[in-house]
Parts: sequence; C-alpha cells; structure tokens
Amino acid sequence: MKKIGLIALFIGVAFAFTSCQKDSEDFNIVGKWNVDKTTIEYYMGDSASGTPIDSEVTENDGVIEFKADGTAIDTDGSEYTYTLKGDKLTIYEFPNEVSFELTLTEKSNSHVKGYTVETVEEMGITLTTKLTMELSRI
Repeated sequence: MKKIGLIALFIGVAFAFTSCQKDSEDFNIVGKWNVDKTTIEYYMGDSASGTPIDSEVTENDGVIEFKADGTAIDTDGSEYTYTLKGDKLTIYEFPNEVSFELTLTEKSNSHVKGYTVETVEEMGITLTTKLTMELSRI
C-alpha cells in the first residue's frame, strides 16, 4: 500500500513539473501590454550589484503592442521590430540595431518582467545601469 502511495505521489509531482513547463512553452508576447513599471538603477563600477547610487521609477508608462509579424508600436507611435528567443526579448529601434535586450525573469500570458544591464565608461568613470520593466497584458 505504501508503494502505491509513493508511485501516486511521484506521478503527481512529475505532472506538476510538466504542467509548469508547458505554461512557459505556451508563452506568447503577441498582443497589447501595459508598461506597468520601469525602474532604472545606477551603480558605480562595472556590475549592477550592491546599493545603487541613484534610481528612477516610472509607473504606467504607456502601452506597447507586439504584433505577430515581429513589429511593435508604442503609445507615442514609435515603431520597433523585436525577436523573442527563449528568455531573451530583443527590441530593435532601427533596422538591425539593438536598442536593448531584456532577460525575462518572469513570463506568463498575463505578466512579463525582465531586465537589461549596460556598462559605460566615460572620462575614466565606469557606470552600470540596470533597467527593469514590468508589463501586464491588456
């Protein structure tokens, strides 16, 4: 009787993991998304770790519509192209010029969260910027 219980438990756990994996595989960015929150954090040095020296938060920053043909348009009428490969959402503002690449940390058909990190050096000072975006499907 214990063996049957263990087998049932094992099958239930396996089913739960399979279900979660399928949800991720069914993710589709196509549609209208509200830009709920954008956070920009500034760090001294060449990594986005520790305490930021400054930050900016913008909420309800418009809408972006991702179309099935790989194009997108935002509230201001700006047009983009994009690619989505795994957990990387790459936005191109001009043909073949990456504007930014979001590493998606959360993705469902109702909510997306991702970040990008950029390091620049100017006049001997190294500054790293981390941009985090949160979107919700409209």
